[in-house]
Amino acid sequence: MAAESLRGQDFSVWRLERVKAEVEQASQTGGHALASAKTSPNVVMRFILRPVAFTLTSLTAFAFFIFYLMFSRYLAKPKDLPADATRLVAVHGEWSTRTKHILSALPNSDPPVSAILLLGRQYQRPEKIMALWCEHVPELKGLPVLAPVTFRAAFAALRDIPSLLREGLSEAISTRQLMNARGEVALAFRVYLGATQARWWRQHERGTTAEVLFGITGTADATLLEKAIQKTGGWTAHIVHGQATGPNFAGISDHALFKSEFDASDYDRLKCYRTCAVQTAVPPEPRRGEREILLLSNLAHPMNAGFRSNGITDELNLLECVSRAAGLLHLSNTTLSWKPHPVIHQLDPALVAQLRVTARLLGFVELPTDTSLADASKNARWVVCSPSTVATELLQMGTLSLILDPQCSAGSTAISALPLLATLQPEALAALMADIDRPEKYEAVLREVYAIIKPSRPLDLSAPLH
Repeated sequence: MAAESLRGQDFSVWRLERVKAEVEQASQTGGHALASAKTSPNVVMRFILRPVAFTLTSLTAFAFFIFYLMFSRYLAKPKDLPADATRLVAVHGEWSTRTKHILSALPNSDPPVSAILLLGRQYQRPEKIMALWCEHVPELKGLPVLAPVTFRAAFAALRDIPSLLREGLSEAISTRQLMNARGEVALAFRVYLGATQARWWRQHERGTTAEVLFGITGTADATLLEKAIQKTGGWTAHIVHGQATGPNFAGISDHALFKSEFDASDYDRLKCYRTCAVQTAVPPEPRRGEREILLLSNLAHPMNAGFRSNGITDELNLLECVSRAAGLLHLSNTTLSWKPHPVIHQLDPALVAQLRVTARLLGFVELPTDTSLADASKNARWVVCSPSTVATELLQMGTLSLILDPQCSAGSTAISALPLLATLQPEALAALMADIDRPEKYEAVLREVYAIIKPSRPLDLSAPLH
């Protein structure tokens, strides 16, 4: 398994990203990418062409980073860390699945969060980012937002870059397969960014033992920042936002808080985090409506391999399968509701229009994007969804989901414990829905699945995590 090369914490940030890229590429090719990469490259490729390619992409990335550095200083004036910080949060400057899970929990944080560090590339001023967050969590207003990138830190990072590039060259020579040019440039850019952020943190060293909670990590830039925090006495935690699949959430945090005990156990065996845990929940009472069939879908998503190769075909087929299955059940006054992934608003408008027209013709009513998962599902007799973390979140609420997995992406993940079909045959879905329709059967299956996955409760930051 590719994740095995990330066992333990002593691995290169270059390798960390390359392994994840290999697994992502394999998911798009049905595993053929990893298989074809097993043959070692010849001597010319390994010791001449790869070093040349690495040098060119690293120089290109450095040029981009210089321009970014000037742009980022235009966006945000340097600010210092609060001197008495006991808890900090590190997230990207956006409201998305990789930020909202932790930002929503901050109002009840104890100790309170002293500041928010911005990860990744910034394209907006911190004030504008905070305004966006406050639209969803007004209590965040007034909290300092710090961009950990300064000219001073970048200049200091020049001392670290030669050793990082030597490490990167060694990884490029030994890896099974390089990424494409764009991927290699982006990786080198993140290394430069991470080296700068690490120096920025060290320049504030006061022997702090602050907790730094990361909304997402496992990239070169975030990992280098984490290493600096740990080396100066700080403590880091990865607050995992989604379903763990293979090495997608691998990182070097002192602690990782997962969405389920199923995922925490998987990563505990990998030993990349020092500790893996879950905030346990009390098993919920079954929760069910009368007539509604709710479809939660995420196959029309830029990060979905099927979408990149086949566009919205899988999403359209999903809609048709659920609609036809509902017809086979012969229920009177059945309501079909559809809540697509919010990223639908970022897709080509022509594709979105096609999806919506098809959904209406098939009898679906699209729910507003801001409809909470609890509200969306409260009247549902059946919830059908493509493989997604929302299935475990619904399980927390006492709602059992039926998984349609036409891309066979669930694998051995936590989602595979739910009732699942790897086909879009309406007859098979209708039979599955009828099978669990009786209240006693529905409850029995829910309890069985819950005992396997053991989903966490909503994130609770009302106490220190260590």
